[in-house]
Parts: sequence; structure tokens; C-alpha cells
Amino acid sequence: MMVTGMQSEAFFFKDLLEKVGVRAEFFSMGKYKSAAESLTRTSSSPPAREANEALLTDLFDQATMMIAAGRKLEVDSVRNTMDLGPFTAAEALRYNLVDEAAYEQDLIAAMKEKSGGALSIEDVEFREKTQMEEINPFSLFNLFGGGPKPGKAAPGSKATKIAVIFAIGPVVSMNAEELPFSDVMMITPQDMTKNLRECLDDPTVRAIILRIDSPGGDATASDLIWRELRRVAKEKPVIASMSDVAASGGYYIAMGADRIVAQPGTITGSIGVVGGKLALEGLFQKLGITSEISSRGQNAGMLSMTTPFSDSQRAAFERVLGSIYQDFVAKAAESRRMTPADLEAVAQGRVWTGRQGYKNGLVDELGGLETALAMAKEMAGIEKEREVEVVVYPKRLGLLEVMQKLLGAEAPMASASAQQAAALRSILPAPAVRCAALLPLFREPRPLALMPYVFEFR
Repeated sequence: MMVTGMQSEAFFFKDLLEKVGVRAEFFSMGKYKSAAESLTRTSSSPPAREANEALLTDLFDQATMMIAAGRKLEVDSVRNTMDLGPFTAAEALRYNLVDEAAYEQDLIAAMKEKSGGALSIEDVEFREKTQMEEINPFSLFNLFGGGPKPGKAAPGSKATKIAVIFAIGPVVSMNAEELPFSDVMMITPQDMTKNLRECLDDPTVRAIILRIDSPGGDATASDLIWRELRRVAKEKPVIASMSDVAASGGYYIAMGADRIVAQPGTITGSIGVVGGKLALEGLFQKLGITSEISSRGQNAGMLSMTTPFSDSQRAAFERVLGSIYQDFVAKAAESRRMTPADLEAVAQGRVWTGRQGYKNGLVDELGGLETALAMAKEMAGIEKEREVEVVVYPKRLGLLEVMQKLLGAEAPMASASAQQAAALRSILPAPAVRCAALLPLFREPRPLALMPYVFEFR
């Protein structure tokens, strides 16, 4: 049993980039906004290290407290036991980490005996799936036995509904078909607007829950989604329910909701902006590639991936980033009913856990989807005991829509893209795939509301 504690590890590529002739030029608004440090530094900045240590400490404290509560142990005892890990089955039993050590078939036999033989065992074989299948939002409702199930009513049902819109993946401004790993879930203003307006136009939908699992991404795309959420929230209650991650652009879109619910271990905050580019002139020279540039206007070459920023281009780009950051802070302050000065104290690009966010005012309540559902019913004026139909967005494609995708003019290209993505996914570790899915955000200089890490807990 791998109960050994928690560790964070950051990689830095500045020296590698310099060796191949690539110059990383990125600027951050907020002293903790460290999303580009892996490209511009050889180690974490002191503020980034401070934030990371505090985050790791809080997550570790939560984990040890939950283990202690679940196993009826003292927290200090759990910490001391972790230092001895990992454990064999016999050792886990000795340290009271498990109730019994048994083979699967012996466990099933014992359970059948205790239930008088009336126990039904469903054998589920876990196969390797695409990322889309792994985070299929419909599967989350399996956690709520006896609770509302999506799609149980017939089309056109007049039943009272609460919509759950899943916002999963990076926030991007382009269509998924334009991206590498196009089968990875993304959040786009087009898709979000479509889903929100459909919910707004349906009179049977009384409230909307936005279920967010996103590290952020394109700042402009995040702002467009925020604006649409604010428009919809004037007509119907909107609750943001944070899953594993809702930081930077993920937090930006959450601000459009009336209330924000997060799990204690949710990664959130990161209210800051970063942007820049990779100048490839040195790499081109090493490869024997030359270019000839003609321009009019001293900042015309700002988007060039060949040359670094000039002084005037750098000043102009930083001015834009600063303006976007101030707008982010102002909207966050309005959402949280705080003064900009008070919000600034918990902004600066710093990442928080959900528990920390609740204490500093970035989150309204701690809990999961069930908490958000109860809050949605209350805000919509629906009796607590009354059953509602939960409708899930994005909706599953019907047979005709699937056939259109398969037989459409772009199908061969889409199929090839999916095959390439599948091939890369088979040889790359999961964090590398998630990082690669973010690469299109760096194709040109643009303001990014993006958190500084990709998290993987095992």
C-alpha cells in the first residue's frame, strides 16, 4: 500500500531552451504568478516556492486528518505511520490502515455469507480509456446512489430540472478540431454559450450548476464565458461547483456564478495573468534557416516568433497584461463582495486549496455536487424534499450526429488527428499529455489566465 506522504517536483527548461537557441520571454502580473517560470528560470522564485510549500502543507494536513478520522487514529500517529511506508498487506493491517487482508474471491464469499447469499456482485473490468471517457461527467452521478440521474425523463419532459454544465479542460478560444490532442476535452466560449443559452431558453430548467475542472488558459476566452454567465445569472440562479482544479481562468469563469462551492482539496485561486513568447531566431540560425522581415510600425513585430520583444513591444505587452490583471481583480472583488485592495491581498497569482479559499473569501461553501445541488434548489425556490430531474451538458451525440462526424468532409483529417493523439498518449505519461494539450496557448503572444502546475496525485 503506497501511503508515503506527498511530494511536489518542478522541472525547469531554461538551460535546455538556451542550448537549442530558444529565448523565452514571459511577463507575469502578480508576484506568485509562476506559470512561465519553468521556461524562464532554473528554479522556483521565492514567492512561488512559498505558495507551493503552503499548498502542499494544507493538502497533506487534509489527507492525514481524513485518514485519522476514517481509521479512528490520532493525526500524529498517521504522520508517524506514513514515514514507514509503503506497506505490505500484513503491515497495513498491523498499523490499522485496513480492516482485513484477504484475496478478492475470499472477500466476495465473506460478503455473500454475511448477506445471506442475497448479494449481487457486478464484476467491472477496467480497460484503458481515452481521456474523454476517463472524465465522462455522466459517470460522476454513479456516486450518488438513489439521487437524481441524468436523462431519465423523456425528451420534452415538463419535469422541474436543474442543469449541470461540465466545464472540463483548458480554456481556449479555438475549436477543438484545430488543436492537437483534439479528443482531449476543452472549454470554448462557443460551446459554453450554446449550452448556457439552451438552459436559459428552457423554462423547465430552474437553476444551473457549472461543474468546473480547469487550470484556465486563454484570458479573453475566459472573460467571454464570464460575461455570458453573468447575463444568464440575471435570469436564473447559477452555482459554480469546483472539482479537482478551478484556478486562474477556471476561477475566472467561476466568478460569473452567484455562489461558488469547492471541495477542501480543490486547487483554486491563481488570480493573475501571464503572457509572452518563445523567440526562435537562435534555433533557426542553428538549423540554417534565415528570414527577411519588413514591417511598418514600431510594434508590428510583436507577434513574431522569430525575434525577441523590442523595448517598445515589451512595454506595450506588459501594459496590456497589467490592464487585464486589473480587470480580473476588479471582477473578482465584485464577485466576492470585497474591495479591490482586500481582493489584491489574496490574488497576485497565488494558488490556494479550497479550504484556504473558503477562509480567505474566494469560496462561499465547502462541498461537492450534492452541496451545489441543494444550494441550487434553495436559490430556485424548490422545496428541499422535492425530486428534480438533473440534465447534463454537453449532451451525448445521437446516432445521426455521430454519423455526420464520421462521414463529413473533415472526417479523414479528424480521424488522423485522433489516431496521432492516441499514438502519443500510448507512449507519453499522463502529465505530459495534459501539458501538450496546453501548447496551442503558446503559439503566439497572448494574455493567459493559466495556473502554474499540472497536478497528479497517486
